[in-house]
Amino acid sequence: MTPAWMLSTALVTLLLVASAFVLARVVALYRGIPLRWVWTLAILASVAVALVWLAPVPPRSGVRARATILGPDTARMTRLPAEGAIASASTRTPMPVAAPPHARWLGISPLRMPTIAVSPALGAAMHTAWIVMSISLALLLAVASLRLRRERSRWGAHDVAGVPVLISVDFGPALVGVVRPRIVLPQWVLTLDDSARRAIVIHESEHREAHDPALMLVGLIAVVAMPWNPGLWLSLRGLRRAIELDCDERVVRHGIEGGEYARVLLHAWKTARGSWLASTAFAERASGLGVRVEHLMRPEPRSRAMRTVLGTGIAAAFVVVASVTPTPQFAQSPAVTRPYPLVLIDGVRRPDLPPLLRFTGPVKIDTLTTPTYRIVYRGPQRVDTAARKLYPSMEDGTMMQTIDAPASVAHFGPAARYGAVLYYTRKYREAGGSIIASGEGNMTVRKADPSMPASEMTGIIYRNLFNGITLAADREAQARSIIEASNARQNSLKGPGLAIWPLRVATVTERDAQLRALLTTNADRARFDQRSNESRPRGGPSIEDVVNSEYGNLFGYPNEEPSQYRVVLATDKRESARAIIRTHINDELALYSRSPGGWTDSYDQRVAMRTKRDADLRALVTGDGELGKFDRLATRLRELALKKP
Repeated sequence: MTPAWMLSTALVTLLLVASAFVLARVVALYRGIPLRWVWTLAILASVAVALVWLAPVPPRSGVRARATILGPDTARMTRLPAEGAIASASTRTPMPVAAPPHARWLGISPLRMPTIAVSPALGAAMHTAWIVMSISLALLLAVASLRLRRERSRWGAHDVAGVPVLISVDFGPALVGVVRPRIVLPQWVLTLDDSARRAIVIHESEHREAHDPALMLVGLIAVVAMPWNPGLWLSLRGLRRAIELDCDERVVRHGIEGGEYARVLLHAWKTARGSWLASTAFAERASGLGVRVEHLMRPEPRSRAMRTVLGTGIAAAFVVVASVTPTPQFAQSPAVTRPYPLVLIDGVRRPDLPPLLRFTGPVKIDTLTTPTYRIVYRGPQRVDTAARKLYPSMEDGTMMQTIDAPASVAHFGPAARYGAVLYYTRKYREAGGSIIASGEGNMTVRKADPSMPASEMTGIIYRNLFNGITLAADREAQARSIIEASNARQNSLKGPGLAIWPLRVATVTERDAQLRALLTTNADRARFDQRSNESRPRGGPSIEDVVNSEYGNLFGYPNEEPSQYRVVLATDKRESARAIIRTHINDELALYSRSPGGWTDSYDQRVAMRTKRDADLRALVTGDGELGKFDRLATRLRELALKKP
């Protein structure tokens, strides 16, 4: 809920009020057609537009997602994000998934409103004022209702014109209540002649038969919900007046003479005391005595057909203008507007997506990469759980590609000056969809890609390493053979990530040395060294890194707010949980060191070790809800970590 939403909603409501005003004048040309439904429809339409434009604020709960590429294949050690999220990965800079610096909103219009910068302080002040106004109005109505209830306990029952009523000292004439409304008449009504008393009783009875108090309550609820919307206040006033005009017409149809009824209205208008509640009063001052009398005594209008066509056209024009009113869109404040990469899903740009990962620390911009910029950021990030649902899920996504500037700008233009993040879904790849900007950036394969043969992975690595370098045909074939053999050696490495990390680094280093030997010029060697350094894995994980990652997958990361994706663990048991995880990691390393080549044959033993670890951790968890959450998370993590050969 933003100032943009409030402004656009108020504008559309005023247009609908204008349409309802003109349409009510058209309907008034014909006797017997209710006016109250025109204003009721205007209120409901205004609320509907507000709800359509209303976008939920993503919760701030989330995790810091981090992943490290261990090599060109799919094996890697990663901190598992919450279900449905896709973690960013880069050997150079963790690149956050994001959207443009402003959020788009759902709406009924394809147009956009000019962006206006609103400071967080002003936005917070407007929200606070909104809450204070709504609460104050609700309290005022509650106090008036309690006061009326207290007065009602002192009213006595009586029959007037054969109808049971309540007699007050000076309150009324009115209809009080919504579910079971009662007619309330002041004592001075009993002093009137029979025809006047009958007119008043019939008037309130008609209100009750038409369920007019319920319509007034609908209008009041809308005003309490959005008290800053002037159009709703005007609609409520128009609804109250229309209800009285409709009721007056029904009373006259009961045989009451119009002039006599107008005289009774005038007397009651001078004497009656009404209520600010959702009640219908015989002579409510807000209903407009002059308008009611004029409405009753109006003659048959001339040129009714022409006036109907003209008025209907004007009312329709207001509705058309309201329907094409720009959807609300304000620029975010500098505190929220950060440099985020361009997001593409299956090759389609998605500027409509809200940021998935948000920076929570200072961001350094590399301004030396002219004419564009590059993000240099290694601080914490937040994952918005609401935005996560808009991105490819773990089941749908097969791979992710991150491209830094200036290469991203060369492919996608200035919109990608802070880099680009590309997602590829399984459906897209199974249909033969190609990799965009193949050879650029870093590839993260979440699952076995259904349509990426080994030759394509070899081609991606080749184009990445030899970008801007031309090799002879025989040397290119030799380079591809070296890359393919290196990939095969890396894929054959099985074991804990801590143990095989040095082997992967050594394999990549050996591969690049063999590829460099194929080059003949110093310029090509310098360019190759730069590309090799950018893509080479570095900064291997430590045992504590793995402990923190495994612990975070189950119980959350530092400064992470509680969420449905993480188990809540008591503070005094957190170190015990870390110790259990650390022991399990050391046991796996010891198992691997005893038989490095037989890691696959130790599958059953690894399953037993993991099962015992999860059982020990489960004993630290309390509460049925948290235990159920732990069981689901632990099962999912076991399936990811232990793949049966």
